[in-house]
This record gives sequence, C-alpha cells and structure tokens, in this order.
Amino acid sequence: MTKTGKIMLREVRTQDGQVVPTWCVGDLQITLFGNSSIVQAKVYNADPTVPTPNYEDYSDSDFPGFDWINLSNYTGIKESGGRKCIVFQETNKQDKGPPVIISAYIDFATRLPVAFIASGGTRTYVFKDPPTTELVLPTLVVQLLKNRQREMDSATPRSQMQ
Repeated sequence: MTKTGKIMLREVRTQDGQVVPTWCVGDLQITLFGNSSIVQAKVYNADPTVPTPNYEDYSDSDFPGFDWINLSNYTGIKESGGRKCIVFQETNKQDKGPPVIISAYIDFATRLPVAFIASGGTRTYVFKDPPTTELVLPTLVVQLLKNRQREMDSATPRSQMQ
C-alpha cells in the first residue's frame, strides 16, 4: 500500500508472482489486471446489508480487517517473517460449515501488521520507505474517473446542480 494525498495504490502479489495494482480514489477502487486490458471498478456501498465483493473500506483505517483485535484475543508473542510479533486470534462461527479461525501478527516494535491469516489464505505486509513524490494515476484510471464523473453529472437533476 502506498498513499500520498488522497490517492492510494494497493499492490497485491499473486501466488504466481504477478503484481496486481488497485488504485483507490475516494469511494472508487480500480483494479488493473494483466497488461491493464482487464479492469475492475468497485464503488463503496453505504448500505451494510449489501456487501461489495473485493472492496476494501479504508475510511476508518489503512489496514481494514483488524478491527476485531482486542486484549481478549491476545495469544502471545511469536515470530513471523523474521519479526517478533504480537499475535491475536479469533474463531468466527459460521451458519454453515466449520468455524473460521483468523489470526493477526503485529510487529512488536512498530505495531504495524505483519500478517493476517484466515481460511482463504495469508496476507503479508511489507513496508518500504515512503515515496518521495506524489502518486500519479495511470492514464487509463484518469479516463475512467472522468467518465464516471460525466455519468454522475448527467444523472444529477439540474435543480441540484445550481
């Protein structure tokens, strides 16, 4: 995750080593696959009864999914990725199927996430030096944002635009 100003770039490394970028601007997240010929755009839905698959809500935290951590979930100190970590674990019961165990490894020294483990796999976090310049959106993302704004403007009643 790289963040400058109001732009965030989330980069996920797949199991085959490919880096998949997602550009987050406001409530819109645009993921570019392969050579950017396949695009997935997701918009936040404020209705909690309607989930938005593959959308990560960064409105409260740069690290979503860790809000369940508290003292009662503390299980000890362990090493992960060569780092001394504070470990938290929780068991979530499901309506159908076995319970899901989730674990969080938090760097003891920095208090930043190192790993998040759930039945779907492991997400690891790597922190680099902060960028020296502002992030610049790729041309394709800029065009998609302009198109979306045009669509929103045309959908807004004229009485609200004045």
